[in-house]
Amino acid sequence: MSIEEQLEDYKNSEQFTEDISWYENECFLEGRPVPSDEEIPTILLAEKKAQLEAQMLCDTQGHRYEEVNADGENGRSDLDCQRCGQVFRCQW
Repeated sequence: MSIEEQLEDYKNSEQFTEDISWYENECFLEGRPVPSDEEIPTILLAEKKAQLEAQMLCDTQGHRYEEVNADGENGRSDLDCQRCGQVFRCQW
């Protein structure tokens, strides 16, 4: 599925409606100016597009993991992808 098709699905989803409300609340709670009702969907779609592009890049070129939480005593590490944000927990 192309990025445009995924964006269209997102735009028509209940999640998109919830994200609009969440974004408005976050702006208000952080004391930032709340964008207009026309601007918020544009902002959210741009963020979603960037996220999908990063995920596609990671799918084709591999993730850029960085260890963020090493637990040598229990033999576990948490790795975060610096490009798309995926979290990978490995047990060793």
